[in-house]
Amino acid sequence: MTAKRLVARCTAVTVGLLLVASVTAGAYHDGGWRLVAATWVIVLAVAAAACALTWAIDNWNAR
Repeated sequence: MTAKRLVARCTAVTVGLLLVASVTAGAYHDGGWRLVAATWVIVLAVAAAACALTWAIDNWNAR
């Protein structure tokens, strides 16, 4: 992995975590722990899809 790619991924993860923290705080304020749990389920599903897509693209480019 190149340095540029590492910096880009670390930046994306940091921004993503800040976004998740913000959404979680808003969900707790609006609907309590049930809405927080639902928010985390959605976040984990999106993260899994993003990881799968990244993995597929990396494998495609490795050919």
